[in-house]
Order: sequence, then C-alpha cells, then structure tokens
Amino acid sequence: MSEFNRLAALIKRAADQGVYLYTEQDKLKFRLSVEQFPAELKADILAQKAALIAFLQAQQAPAQGRGSVEPRAADVSCIPTSFAQQRLWLVDQLQGGSVEYHMPMAFSIKGHFDLAVANQAINTIVTRHESLRTRFVAGDDGAEQVIDPSSLINIECFDLTALDGETKQQQLNQHIQHTCFGRFDLAQDALLRVVYLALNKPDAQGQCDGDILLFNMHHIISDGWSMAVLIKEFLTLYTAFSQHQPNPLEPLKVQYADYALWQHQWLSGEVLEKQQQYWAKQLEDLPAVHPLQLDNPRDQASGRVANTVSRTLGSAQAQSLINLANAHRMTPFMLLHAALALVISKHGDSGDIVLGTPVANRLQNELKPLIGFFVNTLVLRVNARQANLGEYLAHVRQVNLDAQSHQDIPFEQLVEMCAAQRSEEYSPLFQILFSLNNTQSAQSEPQALPGVQFSRYGLGPSKAKFELDISAHMDEQGLTLAWTYDTGLFDKARVSTLAEHMMTLLESMAQATNAPQTPLSQLNMLLESEREFLLDEVNGLVNQ
Repeated sequence: MSEFNRLAALIKRAADQGVYLYTEQDKLKFRLSVEQFPAELKADILAQKAALIAFLQAQQAPAQGRGSVEPRAADVSCIPTSFAQQRLWLVDQLQGGSVEYHMPMAFSIKGHFDLAVANQAINTIVTRHESLRTRFVAGDDGAEQVIDPSSLINIECFDLTALDGETKQQQLNQHIQHTCFGRFDLAQDALLRVVYLALNKPDAQGQCDGDILLFNMHHIISDGWSMAVLIKEFLTLYTAFSQHQPNPLEPLKVQYADYALWQHQWLSGEVLEKQQQYWAKQLEDLPAVHPLQLDNPRDQASGRVANTVSRTLGSAQAQSLINLANAHRMTPFMLLHAALALVISKHGDSGDIVLGTPVANRLQNELKPLIGFFVNTLVLRVNARQANLGEYLAHVRQVNLDAQSHQDIPFEQLVEMCAAQRSEEYSPLFQILFSLNNTQSAQSEPQALPGVQFSRYGLGPSKAKFELDISAHMDEQGLTLAWTYDTGLFDKARVSTLAEHMMTLLESMAQATNAPQTPLSQLNMLLESEREFLLDEVNGLVNQ
C-alpha cells in the first residue's frame, strides 16, 4: 500500500470509529462522536502524527471555504461549460478537432466474454453519468452543455476471424485508427466510443483468446481519473449483471453540470481576484524555458516520439525518504519535487526551476465518483538555491501548499493572464511535468471478471506531450521513477544520467534526515565512478 493510501486508510478508520482528524495552525486536532478515544487507534495516529499533519494540510488547504456542490434546480435550462471545457471547445473550433484530446484505452480479452452483458453495463454507466450524454453547442456566451435525457451506446462489433494474417492486421489497424483517432463532432456525436474486435474464432467451449475491447472518450468529458472510474464501474457492473445481480453502484449525488454551475459561482469576485494576484506574483519574470541542455535543437525536433528510462529504490530506501518527509511535515510528492528541482538546478546551473504537475481538482467528496473533465495543471516554481536542506524543504513545502490553495484557475487562463510567449517549439510556462501516482491504475493488469481475463493492449508508440515527463510510483516494493522524454530533444544517455543522479541525491538527502542544517552543496548526486573520475582529474591537474 502506498504512503498516500495508507494515511487515507488510517483517517477513514479513525472516522469509522468516531474520531475525525483535521489540522489547525500546524497541529493535529480531532473531534469525537464517541465517549472515548480508542486506545489502539490513538497509538497508531500518534506514530504517524507528522505524516498525518502533512497529508491533511495538503488535502484540506485547497478545499477551505468552497462548500459542497449541490444538485442544480430542475428549471435550469442553460448550462455553461466548465472553464476547462470552454478552452477545449475553443481549440476544437479553431483546429477542427485534434486527436491530442482523445483518451483511448484498449484491453485484450481471454475467456467467455458476453457482449449482451457488456452492453448492459456500458449503458448503465451512460445513464448514470450525464457527462456521457452531453454535447457542446455554441451559445450566446460561448459553448453550452446540452444533456440528452436518454441515450444508448451499443458496442460496435467487428468480426475479423475469417481474415488471413496480413489482411486481418490491416483491418485491425484501421479499426483502431478510426476508434481511437477518428474525429469527434462535439455538437453531434456521442463522446464515448466502445468497439469490440473479434480476432480469433472461439474454441469448442466458446472461449475467445486475444479479442480486443476498445474505449475512447474525448477529453472534454473525461480525464485520467475518469478513465479509472469508467473501467472500475464497467468491471463492477459486468460482474454483477453476468451473475444476474442488481446494479451495486451507489447513486451519484451530483452530476458534472452541477459542478460547472458551481464553478462559475465560486470562481468569481474576491476569490478570483485573490487567485489571480497570487499567480501574477508567483509567475512574474518566469523563465521561458527550462535550463537543461538539449542534445538536439528544438527547431529540428520532429515527431515528438517518446522513450522512457526508469530507476527504482527498494522499500527500505523508500521508507527512509518517507521518514525525511515526515520530519519536515511534507508529503512524499513534496520531497520528490524538491529533489527533482535540485537535480535540474545542478544540471542547468540555474536556481529558478519551474515544473508542472497535474491535480485531480476533485476537492469535494461528491465529485470523486464522477466522469468529467476536472483535472488542472499547477505551475510549481521554486528557488533551488537555499542555504541548507531544512530551509530548502520548508520553501518547497510552502510553494506546494500555496499552489494547491490557488488551484482553481484553469491553466490556460494562467497562460493568458501571464501573457506567456507562445511558441510552436515549446509549451508555455513549463516544459517538464512531474507527477506522483498514488492510486492503482485502472489500466493495470490483469483484470479478472467471471470467466474473463483482461490485460492491457498497446496502441502503438506513445507521443511525448512534454520535453520531460517524470512519473513517480511508491508502494510496498519501493519507489520507481519513470523518465519519459522527447527523443527529438534528449539522448537516452543524458536522461539516464539525470535519473541516476536523482536516485543518488535522494539517498544523500535521506542520510541527512537528522541534519537539516546540511548545506545543499554538501548533498551528493554523483555516482561513485563519477566522483572518482573528478578526483583523478583534479589530482592530475594539481600534479602537472
């Protein structure tokens, strides 16, 4: 279990036993709905006190003062898009649709797959989520949401079992291309596509082996979290319906349209002004691009083909990092962000380091089970030239808390507000993305259903959306960092060096857990072989 999930589980266990945890002025507080604090629970909470404070502050700070999202009145007829949807609609109007905003996912299927049950599950989800029945049309003030009262999505089925090898592959590629990359008409089309491709004849028992199930949603009604919701609900409903059981899903309290209406009311007036003031100051004189040296110039890069290098720390080393984060009242993300910014600073010879990070932006509990476009991108700007480790970690922690507290303004509005220079060669505000995966991916494998097994099916080489995209995953096995890079800009050797230096720096930081006065210059990120080489070079020069 990841650190995030472990702390979330402890908070839930406390609530289930009548103990409600919160923070106030950097102190852990609680309210009781029972007569006595359970002794065993109290011991567990005290053992994790520092981590709980950091976790709760990171979760609570952005949500303060927002209130809950409530169902809209029945007489509301004109529903605006959310701010993020409005941006994608404008892009669609200008570009005539872009596959950049498609969210495809594919599974290979083995076993007895019941298409009738699968259709029932899909249409239960479509009925459940208004976002899957939403179209977008031009209104007086931009785009408006049109929610169809009822709509059915039949899984399109294509039987390729009679085709020979080469013809079958060609047809398979064509169907994948059409399903995953065919244009969506936002005003007319269903924005969820589901396609089943039968590739091999079933055996005598009716078992298929290697058939493919494709899902694709337009980003205007979805995000990564939503894809996880879609697949989780599909698996849950397929399991229930295949066993002739009723729908087990809890009814939704609100819909995405309710959130869009709430957002327009919330992000206005004083709230909007304060957030704009924060970002105007935080992003003043922002460097146009990151300081890392490129192996190839941007104007010669083409294709944005992605490659990935990964490095891993074991569970004991990961736990030492968690201990360091706890000592400085940080979340694991904050600590990893601090280390990454320091590595980039050392390699780029600059203290002004800017990274982007995605945030789920589902701050109210009623939004968490919804399918919709909530995700936003935060810009994290730190000064990596601090006196010592303690001061630096405190600075990074505050940058993260402040950014989370001002996360409502959509990223595109930040770009416009800051008058960031537009370039076809690099993305505005930041070109390096960092994220920490604390949740189990909906696309992990295998996925077990009654009589059926799902596994991921690759849709071909991935494209690099950013020059560098560093994704961290922490679980009971340890910490893994995956560095996805644009091969047109960086060579594998350079990214591998960055990845190695990051791991070495993390180990060095962990060793300084009880020494916050350690100067940043004394933290080591060089490999032993590199240090020996440098010492030999220096000694050679001295002896000449």
